[in-house]
Amino acid sequence: PPYGPRTPRTLLTLDVDDHIDPASRDWVTLDEDGRIVRTEAHEARAAELGLHVEAWRSAQAFNAEQARWAGLIGNRIRADAMTMDSFGDYDFDAHPFAGLGGYDQAARVFGGTASLERLIASVNAAVFGGEGAGHRRRGGGSGVASGGGGPGHLRHGDGPGVASGPAGPGYLRHGDDPGPGVR
Repeated sequence: PPYGPRTPRTLLTLDVDDHIDPASRDWVTLDEDGRIVRTEAHEARAAELGLHVEAWRSAQAFNAEQARWAGLIGNRIRADAMTMDSFGDYDFDAHPFAGLGGYDQAARVFGGTASLERLIASVNAAVFGGEGAGHRRRGGGSGVASGGGGPGHLRHGDGPGVASGPAGPGYLRHGDDPGPGVR
């Protein structure tokens, strides 16, 4: 090939402003202020669940910090209205709870793990009409949650061992000790 200047080729143009919802991996539309524009079906479901959340909250006796966390639970349920069929303990490991201390802090705020589990059950009963099809609870067992979470979803409080699931066999569950020399 001859040396020297070449004629420029056409460059691949990538839209760096692609908007993909990290939870659902669906494309989303943003308004001029950068807020997600939800479908009418989502807005209707969020409004319905929001009414149930507010009815549940009004029946509770929360201190200020618990009321703040209960409000965040309601916001999370409304935001994920189209995909959420229950609220589980592992939801505390996601935004916005993770930034506030996650599951462990939620347990402290609500008076311990037993109280937190009762709170989660009451949310699901009030908002989703029972524990919800995919309610993920703390406890022993195989370490694989059932229901809407599907096999391999992480659960707090499971005994030592590894789970099998989307990441393949051998990944650690939340709270497991990975062993010496592993951070």
